Amino acid sequence: MNSKFVRGSLGAAFLLMAWQGGAQAVVSNPSLKFEQVFSARQEPASLYYKASYQDSRGKHELEVWRDGQARLRRRTDAKLDLYATAQRDGDLSISVLDHTRQVRTDVSRSSLYQLGRFSDWFGLAHGVNKPLRPYVLQRLSEAPVKQEASFKCQWYRMEVDGQASSICWSQEYRLPVLIANAQGEVRWQITEIDRHVSLKTVFQIEDKGYAHVNADEDIKAD
Repeated sequence: MNSKFVRGSLGAAFLLMAWQGGAQAVVSNPSLKFEQVFSARQEPASLYYKASYQDSRGKHELEVWRDGQARLRRRTDAKLDLYATAQRDGDLSISVLDHTRQVRTDVSRSSLYQLGRFSDWFGLAHGVNKPLRPYVLQRLSEAPVKQEASFKCQWYRMEVDGQASSICWSQEYRLPVLIANAQGEVRWQITEIDRHVSLKTVFQIEDKGYAHVNADEDIKAD
């Protein structure tokens, strides 16, 4: 399979999977550590959530199923499904199903890094990626937006390279309930959470009739 096709298929998936935004009102306190604020410690053993978000391509609907830090599934606009499984060596085994083109692409996280895609387990599972560049993270004393959150959360402001975003983080669910840009426009909103969801069949990949692509082999051959 041509590596350009692989890059295009994975690129479409990852462009739709991760939202990054900008932010608002600040409080005068020292910068916090990303890992301290956005932590997966004591997260629910299993969790399902639904979110809507907006990017340059328009509005999208996202569904995520989390099985601790072992398995993950993300469905975007009912068009793309991403399945991720943690490996013993610390790598991730990822399968992306493009339902429009009926293509299944299998790839490892290490190969994604070679393509310049840096989403890690935390980012895929929790909706917030750790910045790759220096950042300033501060707790907010009041909500920077008028819209009320559907679930209890604490607002923070994160600035990277002059671009800021406001994030209302749920300590209970380890999720960003709301994310707003610097103009106070909500770009991400969680609409549903279920911590008692059955995961019995969620991670069964249904790919009958789909073309299969091994991205690792194509990337190595590039």
